[in-house]
Amino acid sequence: MTNGAAVVAFDVRSNGLVANLRELGRLEGGGNGDGMTIDSEGRLYISTNAGVQVLSPDGKYLGLIPTPRGVISVCFAGHDKKDLYVVGEGSKDSTGQEVSGRSRTVYRLPMLARGYEGRSK
Repeated sequence: MTNGAAVVAFDVRSNGLVANLRELGRLEGGGNGDGMTIDSEGRLYISTNAGVQVLSPDGKYLGLIPTPRGVISVCFAGHDKKDLYVVGEGSKDSTGQEVSGRSRTVYRLPMLARGYEGRSK
């Protein structure tokens, strides 16, 4: 979970209670975290206004996957879970004009680089 630019973790006990709240890492690409997903290697993908920020399993900042809009949700899907889907704030109509009200845009980002695969090797 995020707390501003800090990504925090905690232990889940066998009884379902949580303990040991701690900072795991920090978002260095700007903005605060919103949605989050994890790949088969334990990397965290966190949606932010700047795009999708990636942390290693031990919390090291790995980089930013920029997006055309701020994103609020992120998940792996598709064949072999090689595609990262993100939901962006807002959208444009067929003439290129911003749609009024609460609209969303879904982006599909194929994960081609070895470091960002969303599946086991």
